[in-house]
Amino acid sequence: MPPNVPVDKSEHLKTWYINHGGRMNPDQRELWKFVTSVYPPRSSKTKKVTDQSIIEVQNRDTFHQSRWEMSRFFQRNSKSIGQRRLEILTGHAERDVILLTWLEIALIISTGDDKSGNKESLFEYAKYLTNRKG
Repeated sequence: MPPNVPVDKSEHLKTWYINHGGRMNPDQRELWKFVTSVYPPRSSKTKKVTDQSIIEVQNRDTFHQSRWEMSRFFQRNSKSIGQRRLEILTGHAERDVILLTWLEIALIISTGDDKSGNKESLFEYAKYLTNRKG
């Protein structure tokens, strides 16, 4: 799980790395390298967010759309049916959900747009999944 996620309401995810990147352990740093190579900082706002991704060119749009759909699924359903029920229905999706949180943060930083990252319930659900094992 990314350090300090979900963030305080007064904080913006587009500055998450500046504020919390130094708290990452070595495994989290490796994951951060991966997600920021999927959604690297853009050199221009006119470029697509996937233009410089490590994902193969022919798969970039599909990957980006799939990430969006999965994030939306967990965001909506953790609110509507509850975290415990969603956990039962989705089985062993913990790693997928946690990876989605990292990808969302990298995407927000890449775009510089916090509105694209309105994923509080996704982050809260990922934290729930991480903390439930105690």
